[in-house]
Amino acid sequence: MKGLKIGLIAALSVIVIALCSLLAWGMGHRDAWRSFAADKEYAQMRLVLEKEVSLDGVDGIDIWYDMNSNDVYFYEAEGDTLLVKEYANYEAGEGEISTVGVNGSLLEIRGKRRSARTVHMFGFGYNSGYGYTEIWLPASYKNALTVKTASGDILLELDIALDADFSASSSSGDMTLKEVSAAGVALSASSGDINGAVLCAAEGAGRIKISTSSGDVQLREITGNTTIETTSGYISVDAVSGTFESSSSSGDITVGRADGDTRASATSGYIKIEGGSGKRDISTSSGDVLLEEAQELFEVRTTSGEVIIKADKGSGSISTSSGDVRLTLSELTGELDIHTTSGGVWLSLAADAALDFEANTTSGDIDTFFDDSLDFSKKGNRAKGTVGSAPLQKVDIETSSGDVRITKL
Repeated sequence: MKGLKIGLIAALSVIVIALCSLLAWGMGHRDAWRSFAADKEYAQMRLVLEKEVSLDGVDGIDIWYDMNSNDVYFYEAEGDTLLVKEYANYEAGEGEISTVGVNGSLLEIRGKRRSARTVHMFGFGYNSGYGYTEIWLPASYKNALTVKTASGDILLELDIALDADFSASSSSGDMTLKEVSAAGVALSASSGDINGAVLCAAEGAGRIKISTSSGDVQLREITGNTTIETTSGYISVDAVSGTFESSSSSGDITVGRADGDTRASATSGYIKIEGGSGKRDISTSSGDVLLEEAQELFEVRTTSGEVIIKADKGSGSISTSSGDVRLTLSELTGELDIHTTSGGVWLSLAADAALDFEANTTSGDIDTFFDDSLDFSKKGNRAKGTVGSAPLQKVDIETSSGDVRITKL
């Protein structure tokens, strides 16, 4: 009897360990599991709808799958007609298949509610009523296009060039785009990432608006006045041309090159702009700021973070409550104000800079390459004077706890 109990305990222990290992694998490899599940579902797919539609007289296309788990894929059609192909992993009834029809000048593609069940637990999932739709769109189509999914990805396997607006949104799904050129572009995802190669809006009134609640935004190139917002996710853009505004509550913001006035804010995350031209208005609550190849006016504010700026030319203001300031400025073109509560200031200027200079530190030292032109207080924590000949650029530096170092480029 004792041996039987020991054997039973050992068997139960093995089962528990196996289940825990499977659970841990599922939690750490959810993407792999989902990929496996998706491959299995795709293998079971059957064509439930195929319909060809003429686009003569069509001014807009609305595609709505807001009642199902349904991916939407776009491909380029060979002719001038649009083709809709819908697939499902079960025998869909007539009332569960999408409707396709022209209402006035609007082509409407509407997904229907399916009698399906979806179960997700610990990273695993099973969907008993999954489907996807292929939209074969002619390259000649230039009018408005809107696509919306409730729980499904949106994938563009073609370049789109429209004279009207392009809009895409998903409540729970990722969005992947190639090249999109339109009068205006609007992309939104509640819980999903947005990835794209090239986005381009019409000059002037055209705008690009992108938002996610819990997802990252990663784009290669943007042309047009752009706004990107994310609540919990990072923003990464290789190059942007036009006015650019971005904000993230919990995530980093990285821009390779920004040619245009740029405003970026992050509550908890760093901000990095590697090059370009235009004004810079940057703020973070908890995160560092790095600006490279700055050309014009910059305004930087951070509560807790280091500020590093490497500018060919420019002027502006920098303030931080807790963090160092490191500024390299080849040509000062206007006033410069630097204020930090707890942190040092390292400033590198051209040897022939002409300055109206003042620096104050409560607890710290002041050291410049033009000390002979300054009047110092007895404690050496205040310095004031002029350097060079007119016109002079005003420089005001103040720190409560930190040194001030001015070096020559």
